[in-house]
Amino acid sequence: MIVLFKLLTAPVLIAFLTLPSRRFEPTVGILMRDVPLVTGPTPVFTTVENGTAFAQRAAVANLVGQVSTCLFRLCYTVAARRLDCWRSAALSFATFLGATLAWSLFDWSIPAALGLLLIAIVLMLAVMRPLDLDAIARVTPRFDLPARTSGLTDRRHPFSRAEGEAASAA
Repeated sequence: MIVLFKLLTAPVLIAFLTLPSRRFEPTVGILMRDVPLVTGPTPVFTTVENGTAFAQRAAVANLVGQVSTCLFRLCYTVAARRLDCWRSAALSFATFLGATLAWSLFDWSIPAALGLLLIAIVLMLAVMRPLDLDAIARVTPRFDLPARTSGLTDRRHPFSRAEGEAASAA
């Protein structure tokens, strides 16, 4: 029973968070995604199954791991201004691995891990520019026109299920 609950929790929460993003603007979806509703059940399962000592070590590792993720994003942001996407990704991945290996050499406490994460966040805020979501929304992918003309994105396409059934019923 607990396995079924674990398998269904994250997809249901993701679906729940996707609806407001589609109904409103992308900013709402981004803000809701950053609320730890999807990842929130994981520590509960970890604590129930493995005990509080394991859960505390996992929480510390999670905080320090977030620092590695911040450094990955920071490295990619800086590298992508000068390099192509593949080199930027490779350099960012190497940064992530190096940071993760470096963090594993220390015995972290929750306050120290949280302090390191806050430093990484401040560094990211200092270096990264805010996104212009309107400009991003105006950019259409190369496959947009073929997808629209083939009916993959348009529900009013004559071969869509609803109209196909209506046409066959008539």
